[in-house]
Amino acid sequence: MGTTTGLVTISATSVARNITTRVTGNAAVPTTCAVALGGCPGVQNMLRNAFTTASCTGTTSCDCTFTDDSAVTTPSPATIAGTTVTTDPGTAAARTWGFCNANGSLTYKETTAQARDTWLYTMAP
Repeated sequence: MGTTTGLVTISATSVARNITTRVTGNAAVPTTCAVALGGCPGVQNMLRNAFTTASCTGTTSCDCTFTDDSAVTTPSPATIAGTTVTTDPGTAAARTWGFCNANGSLTYKETTAQARDTWLYTMAP
């Protein structure tokens, strides 16, 4: 499960994202699989390398909870055509975003080929 909070400001010549995302999850790793990683402590260490926090306990299975926090602050020059925003237009760093602004909410997703940001964001007042 994940939540995103923040502010996205789009003008005729720029876009600025100041957002924070938190993803939480659970995993149950069978003991027979956890052994290869050093047991439950090894699974926990592996998860801590990938996530902001991770905690694992258990004897018959390794039951883990984890969270991942990330923040994005990106002011960029931009152009708008219909419902597409292009950041850093005309450069190798250019990225495209499809957006919809309806009923006071902004929904957007990166539409660049081989997108780096694959989340669908909905920001409501």
